[in-house]
Amino acid sequence: MPAWSKDNIARHLLHAAGIALHYYDNSGPTEKADGSVVTRADHEIEQYFRQTFDHPSAGTYLLGEETQGTLDDDYVAEALSGELYIVDPIDGTAPYANRLPMWGISIGLAQAGTLRQGAVYMPMTRELLASDADGVWWLDLCNWTDGEPLPWQPLAPPTARYTVHGMICLTQATTKHGSIDICNPVQCVCCAVMSFAYLAVERYLAYLGDHRIWDLAGCLPLLERLGFEARLLSGGSLGCTIDATGYCLEKGHRDRWRVVSPCLYAAPAVAGHVMPAVDLNGN
Repeated sequence: MPAWSKDNIARHLLHAAGIALHYYDNSGPTEKADGSVVTRADHEIEQYFRQTFDHPSAGTYLLGEETQGTLDDDYVAEALSGELYIVDPIDGTAPYANRLPMWGISIGLAQAGTLRQGAVYMPMTRELLASDADGVWWLDLCNWTDGEPLPWQPLAPPTARYTVHGMICLTQATTKHGSIDICNPVQCVCCAVMSFAYLAVERYLAYLGDHRIWDLAGCLPLLERLGFEARLLSGGSLGCTIDATGYCLEKGHRDRWRVVSPCLYAAPAVAGHVMPAVDLNGN
């Protein structure tokens, strides 16, 4: 597996998007044990990522939403000490299965137990966000033709201050089980990829979320590079290190790989205004 580069990872995301779009009109949704939806595209894309990234003999491993329950203790331990690709083949499976545009594909790279690189792609809007050795980059492919150079645009740290007109994005869990007493407009799009990406380019002012690691692995290292904060509602901050201070790692636990509490993602100038307005009633 070659070293991470934005061009290389974009090619993998575009290939995965082709699989997802192939099934888009006939996704074959089924219900998983936890009540969530999974489709044929989820399984086929994760299989493609497994063939691409999962090579333990070469020191690379894969943690995917659809197959993470099959990994044994030795594999997980080796993966967390080596080079681990963390993927979500379809983030926003419910919108995808209902032929709505709010879904995407996510790839994160952890090295020695710390998230270092990430990339996400939203096929319906043809927008891609990725890190590289030299920064964080945005890609708008609406007017791009295959075979042309990818028109990358560098992203800079956020400049926006808090404003009552800025939109705040919420996950399903925080919407259903909590409240936010604030005059800002709010939105629940049921897709972490889109929410994180649009936070990075300052279309959203803040994002309040309850996630598992594959939901955020493609974006958290990018947000950290750009200077966004990730404030745990339980106290403290969520960093890029994958350990028990930030995630439930207990084998067999129903919340394995979940962040220890909901988290507010925002620029420092914004987080202090939004955080006091959040009430999740202990959930």
